[in-house]
Amino acid sequence: MINFNAVKKSFEEEDCHSLDALIREQLQLSSIKLLNFKKHPLGFFYIKLFENKINALRLHLWLKGTKPQNKHLLIHNHNFNLYSYVFWGKIINTNYKIQLNNGLEGSPIYEASYDSTYSYLRKTIFNGIILKIENKTVKQGKFYSVLYPDFHKSSIGMADFSITLAITHQTKSNNLPQILSTKKNNPDIISYERKIMPIEADFEDVLGRIINTIT
Repeated sequence: MINFNAVKKSFEEEDCHSLDALIREQLQLSSIKLLNFKKHPLGFFYIKLFENKINALRLHLWLKGTKPQNKHLLIHNHNFNLYSYVFWGKIINTNYKIQLNNGLEGSPIYEASYDSTYSYLRKTIFNGIILKIENKTVKQGKFYSVLYPDFHKSSIGMADFSITLAITHQTKSNNLPQILSTKKNNPDIISYERKIMPIEADFEDVLGRIINTIT
């Protein structure tokens, strides 16, 4: 059983030792094959280790060469605050300052909604103009955050794989998450199925090699 309050305290104190131990414990579970890793539309794999109405704790696995659903739909924000710890590898986090308008200038803005299986993106009347871009490489053992309503995108660059532990804290905003499309002629509605990775897939072998590497 995950003690979320203890994990939250470790984040607040930047206690890498405790977080490293937790991640290794989760990855070494004898039932690792039964853990429900899902592929996220942005191109990483994740499992939820804890969730209530306000907070969630997720383990993210980023693999070299894994493609997102759509390379033009990577710049996004959340309706929660994200606090992330890089356990292995690195994360290149790119922050964007975006000005929204309802004119013709800029790139289309979509709103995201979810059910238990699918993500749905629906084009809004707004466009976004990118005013500023800031890149930051977050190395192993370091922390970073993305606060609502900031836009960002993340990648692992040329790393073989990266592992991050993320806390999400729901804000009081009723706004839906937004995605900026760098392609203007995407469909008005886009859906994506968040599949659980089948045990017999190559993903199992990849996960096994990763566990052997980090332990």
